[in-house]
Amino acid sequence: MKTAFLCLIGLLALTCPGGLIADHPRVTPVRTPADGLQPEVAINESGGISLLYFSGDPAAGDLYFTHRPAGGNDFTSAVRVNDQDGAAVATGTIRGGHLAVGREGEIHVAWMGSKRTWSTPDDHHSTPLFYARSVDGGRSFEPARNMITAAYGLDGGGSIAADRLGNVHVVWHAPRKPGAEGEYNRVVWVASSADSGGSFGAERQAWDEKTGVCGCCGLRSFAPAGGGLMLLYRAATRQTERDMYLLHADVGGFSVPFAGKKVAAWSVRKCPMSSASFTASRDRVGVAWESQDKVYFEVLDATGKNSIAGPIENPNGGKFPQKHPSVAFDNSGNILLVWTVGRGWGSASTALWRMFTPDGKPTEQTGEQAGVPPWSKAAALFHPDDGFLVFY
Repeated sequence: MKTAFLCLIGLLALTCPGGLIADHPRVTPVRTPADGLQPEVAINESGGISLLYFSGDPAAGDLYFTHRPAGGNDFTSAVRVNDQDGAAVATGTIRGGHLAVGREGEIHVAWMGSKRTWSTPDDHHSTPLFYARSVDGGRSFEPARNMITAAYGLDGGGSIAADRLGNVHVVWHAPRKPGAEGEYNRVVWVASSADSGGSFGAERQAWDEKTGVCGCCGLRSFAPAGGGLMLLYRAATRQTERDMYLLHADVGGFSVPFAGKKVAAWSVRKCPMSSASFTASRDRVGVAWESQDKVYFEVLDATGKNSIAGPIENPNGGKFPQKHPSVAFDNSGNILLVWTVGRGWGSASTALWRMFTPDGKPTEQTGEQAGVPPWSKAAALFHPDDGFLVFY
């Protein structure tokens, strides 16, 4: 019934096998349950959809987890992730919760604490980066833990990555040394667990290169299926140098050195308040970022080291600035790139998307969905039963 309905809304297409309509990948916008903000989505171990979203006061709200079982049509009743009321923040879009699915289906969530969680009312230097996990498939979450033991000065939120080997990594950026001022003194920090989030080692600096980090920009992490860790962040080498760097470490991403490369250059005298995303299929990794008010993506091999296609600039008829990219692959290798436009501080925006061929060539298949709420963004996902889904 669900598949038949989605085919019908595809303008009476003749065929609808494997997520395709008339030989074009199907794209369906989906409003986040409970009018939630900042959806984070992933395919879970059983083939269902895991979903994290924000609800409540943007300055001090809550994170909720829900899932749609494999073969089901509806999401389950949502479970609150944070045990302290109003512990999460949505303001600014890039400081919200991040989701990862780990070994045996554990759910891992990391988020920047709201002002309610600061040690003193005016001390933003004490901002925590919380982590909570569920070992029962999202039916309940353990009490939140602050991952920061020494590297305080969190801004721009954090990120989380987990693999199927039991490795979990929580990532953020903060000053290189306590009290160090200036974005050029910021570095990326990583706290890692080898027992599916049961325990974490102290945070360590990811890279020695003195690139700085854009203070109010988000960063993103990803763990390839075979182990290792990838990081994408915006530098702040000088006040005007806001380049994007991609880091990669093997062997679980623990004590081994990270290798890094610049993927985009941007000279601009502002903080872009940008975000980035990763996706993966069996043999490819996709990474997307913002630069020069446009969104870009690159397709890498399964190791995350070698480029297959890109970097690729999004051709979009002059609608700028393009913000908050999300990318997904289907089973045939087609690439869906999603982003938002029309965003002002605290205003609604529109999600747009474009399809690309497996080798990165843009197609004429585009779409848009108005009504992305203030402080929210869109998230792309491919599911074999539904084709591409754009949560907003």
